[in-house]
Amino acid sequence: MSQSGIVIIGAGEAGVSAAATLRSEGYDGQIIVLSDEPDSPYQRPPLSKEFILENQHQPAEIKGEAWFKENEIDLRLGARVLSVHADKKLLSYTEVGNSDPAIKIEYDKLLIATGARARMIDNLVSSKTHVLRTQLDARELRSELNRATDICVVGAGVIGLEVASTVRALGKNVTVLDIASRAMGRALAPELSEFLVSAHTLRGVEIHMNERDIIVEESADRLHISSEKNAIAADLLLAGCGVQPNVELAKSIGCDVDNGIVVDEHGASSIPDIYAAGDVANFYHPFYGEHLRLEAWRHAINHAAHVARRMLDKPSEYAELPWFWTDQLGMNIQVVGLAAQAERTVWRYDGDAKTAFHFAGDTLIAATTIDNGRVMTPLTRLIASRWSGDADQLLDTSTPLAKTCKALIKQSQLVQ
Repeated sequence: MSQSGIVIIGAGEAGVSAAATLRSEGYDGQIIVLSDEPDSPYQRPPLSKEFILENQHQPAEIKGEAWFKENEIDLRLGARVLSVHADKKLLSYTEVGNSDPAIKIEYDKLLIATGARARMIDNLVSSKTHVLRTQLDARELRSELNRATDICVVGAGVIGLEVASTVRALGKNVTVLDIASRAMGRALAPELSEFLVSAHTLRGVEIHMNERDIIVEESADRLHISSEKNAIAADLLLAGCGVQPNVELAKSIGCDVDNGIVVDEHGASSIPDIYAAGDVANFYHPFYGEHLRLEAWRHAINHAAHVARRMLDKPSEYAELPWFWTDQLGMNIQVVGLAAQAERTVWRYDGDAKTAFHFAGDTLIAATTIDNGRVMTPLTRLIASRWSGDADQLLDTSTPLAKTCKALIKQSQLVQ
């Protein structure tokens, strides 16, 4: 490669993982990582939980300044990309707050890892409405929470319910509204949505689903949130209405965009030498035989590593099953597979640990663990084997679940 090297746009988990993989795979050319945030790359999952609850000064770093220097990775913070000319392999950016002319960079290959941003709905905008995606968002929310008693959360997704859990732990009153019919409906099987709503309700969280026409009005120091069925007064509102992928730059370049940057199984976009990874990428998944866009911490890390290897002409298969976790109400919940597509759910109880098996027909397509994450690896292997059979075989608590999974995988292989 020429001295122009590889440029990565985005310094979240995906961007940093890609840079680390390039170096670990032996690439010794120039690596430039551009981030439009002023802060050193940090972990986002704690922002809705420990960062607020424990009043942490800084979120945990993904990699510190010393690591970037040691690996000769040029991290440029506060860098807002203005344009990319794919035909010239030329990128221009400006430093946030700097009026100097744009800085131009040539590249051999470009990775777009711009992630996603919090979605805002016009009807929810007020001076006391917050979103939660960045470190700055979390600081502002925490500051306002210190002075608030009644909080309204619009959105019963992961962020909304994690914040609701945190707010209750701080002793605040919280009401959750959502237009959808069930909580975390894009991520959980129906039975798990019901379980989670019941758990929150028992802890004093008010949750109202199927809400329509939610409108926010502001008077004095209070917010008045109304819907078709409810009227709520609150000190602040969190809009947890999901995220939207940051595809504007990719669109301006001419990349195919459809619910993210459309890429193949190796992260290559429709334009030569331009790749995408992580939350922003709508990638082809060989296990499912279709394109998926996933918003998960581990996916961002592993998918970016996979794409980085392809950029070095070292392709590998990325067929990792979707997996995510959430901590709410003192419970650790982990999900593997596309649980929202489940037709039925079967529960297994091992003392306080719970495991839910999700089926489509007789095929196990996903699983959820509650305070039982140690069985996630064998469950993932069982799902990946496309096991199909009698659900009762998974329910004998006299046999460790890991041992049962191993035996069922072996049986499945013999049949095949």
